[in-house]
Amino acid sequence: MTLERMGPEAIEGRSMEIIEKELGDMGPLPPADCLGVIKRVIHATADFDYRDSLFFSPGAVAAGVEAMKAGAWLVTDTNMAKAGVNKAALKKLGGRVLCFMAEEEIAQAAKGRGTTRAAVSMEAAADLDTAGAPLVLAVGNAPTALLRLCELMEGGLQKIKERGRAQAGDKTMVDALEPAVACMKACAGSGNLRLMLDQAAQAAQEGMEATKNYQAKYGRAKSLMERALGHQDAGATSTWIIFRSMAEYVQRL
Repeated sequence: MTLERMGPEAIEGRSMEIIEKELGDMGPLPPADCLGVIKRVIHATADFDYRDSLFFSPGAVAAGVEAMKAGAWLVTDTNMAKAGVNKAALKKLGGRVLCFMAEEEIAQAAKGRGTTRAAVSMEAAADLDTAGAPLVLAVGNAPTALLRLCELMEGGLQKIKERGRAQAGDKTMVDALEPAVACMKACAGSGNLRLMLDQAAQAAQEGMEATKNYQAKYGRAKSLMERALGHQDAGATSTWIIFRSMAEYVQRL
């Protein structure tokens, strides 16, 4: 046997060729847009079961590439996930990868409040100023992270209600936002972000459509009195559009 010296890139390239051949021997190859991801996962784990166990929503890879090209900031809920990100490649695109789990400030805050570091990390992520770049949250199997995101939305709803004094039934954005947030919180335990947003968008739509039966108590529509009946509220409509857009985006991931 003759040993051949190869550089790291050549070794990796050859490894990917071997993996793809093995995948082909197992049956039809996965779709081209997913194949590269599957090969990378198998290369890291030596586990070919990922051929069938990885799930991709339609357009997921394209959506991820689009976000990365736009200089996305990626926040992970584990340092292991952060370690798997190619920082040099991400930096070339203007992006960053962050994980707050090991930061002393996060650990102290979590301990002092009797909660998890994953939950406090989501608060830190929500406070980030990305200067307009997309913010991608990579949440693993820590349901407390999703629960905290729901609580942050619930806090935002409460602030809106306090500022505008509107309640559900007053023909405002609250009619769509309140049921949407309630659905998010109810589904958070599932750990399924797609389910959470799908249910929230549906609840927002139902709340929006219900405003046709309400008479406005606040804002410019208040002056219309009974004439506002039969027309859905603009703020509730905008809220539904936001949740629908989030749900459609996550469906592509």
